[in-house]
Amino acid sequence: MKKLLLLLGVWMMVGCNFASNDLNATGLKKLHQQNYHGAIEDFNKAIALNENNGVAYYNRGLTKGYIGDTAGALADYDKAISLRKTDKNATLYLAVCYCNRGLIKSGKKNNESAIDDYDEAIHLNPSMGIALFDKAHVEYTLNEYDKAIIDFTKAIEIAKTDTYANQYYSFSYMCRGVCLYQQHKYDEAFANLDTALIKDPKNTLAQYNKAVFYYERGNYADAAENFNLLTKQPKYAVVNYYLAMIDIKNGYKDIARGEMNKAKNGGLPGMADTIKKYFP
Repeated sequence: MKKLLLLLGVWMMVGCNFASNDLNATGLKKLHQQNYHGAIEDFNKAIALNENNGVAYYNRGLTKGYIGDTAGALADYDKAISLRKTDKNATLYLAVCYCNRGLIKSGKKNNESAIDDYDEAIHLNPSMGIALFDKAHVEYTLNEYDKAIIDFTKAIEIAKTDTYANQYYSFSYMCRGVCLYQQHKYDEAFANLDTALIKDPKNTLAQYNKAVFYYERGNYADAAENFNLLTKQPKYAVVNYYLAMIDIKNGYKDIARGEMNKAKNGGLPGMADTIKKYFP
């Protein structure tokens, strides 16, 4: 699943000098243009002119996250938070900082600390649906399905009126559905996956999970129908494998061989050995 990052613009640079602000603004423009190294250079200059420019630290951390410098990103988020931690007028700013620091930590499997950051973000901004979604996703990876379902549900409620809901609305339904499936609540799980696809028909991961769940439940007709909707997605070579297995179960070995070859050509690992197993 695609991870989500939040951008801070130039709207919270109270107390920074104008030259530093201008460099932060040009850096932000380069960041939007995906000129990450150019953006970092501008943020460096902004910080050199004003070492208390917390937003420049935040934006530099954000940019470092995009290029995979997670250690640098964490250090910049730490600094951005420390500069405004006691500022009662910076709650929204701090909530975004904590949320994105939590995202970096969860990517490094530092899950408990990530949850602490998400909790702090939610405490500062209870309507921050993306923080609830990210926290719930970490809880899901820890197999804490009850907690995850509660937080996905909260995220869904917030998403109904959240300007940024398109980032997590459909995925909240999908992930809640996956949690429910793990708890053997199959009807509720499928209902959530269906809603995820209504909210975003392009949510191919929801379509894939729906197809896999049908397959695991032995409903091969519905599984095939849903897998077939994904056959034009190049990243889903595994779909051809599942279609091949359904064809084998239905006695269509010649068709199955073709699907397995598609899976192999699509780069799915282990398909050479699988083909030898079923077609010696």
